Amino acid sequence: MGLTHVGKISKHKGLKGLCLLKLNSGIEIDLNNLKSFYLNIESNLIPIVVEKLSFLNKEHLLVKFKDHDSREKTSYIIGKEVFIENKKVIYDQKHLSNLIGFSVIEKRIKIGEVYDFHEKNQSIIFCKIDNKEVLIPYEKEIVSEIDYVNKEIHVIIPQGLLDL
Repeated sequence: MGLTHVGKISKHKGLKGLCLLKLNSGIEIDLNNLKSFYLNIESNLIPIVVEKLSFLNKEHLLVKFKDHDSREKTSYIIGKEVFIENKKVIYDQKHLSNLIGFSVIEKRIKIGEVYDFHEKNQSIIFCKIDNKEVLIPYEKEIVSEIDYVNKEIHVIIPQGLLDL
């Protein structure tokens, strides 16, 4: 299961355990059947069950976690980085410009770097891999994870793509 960094719990909202999640620029989330977030707590990704969830605006989600019904019970998560399963991230072309300079990672090994993108009929990221220009289609079958914290794009490159 791959995870994508989507934002940060920025502050409390009221007294009953509601929190504000500030989303990373360009991130869109499929809220349907989203059951939990993974919070980075002391370098461990801990799942926390979501009780209620709604958009406050394009950049913020209002979140209520199960068994967190007061400010005291949510104080430890303020400022924590938030991750979700990759399948809940809506791949949108709007944020391709944010990926320039990201490392391209395959099987936990850095194989290149993103230096440009194209957004017409087919979204493509341009990468330098082994001193060659490689065009990688920006599709969820190939781009398995985007790690905004470490500036990495994890890919599953189809056989033969690097030979083109």
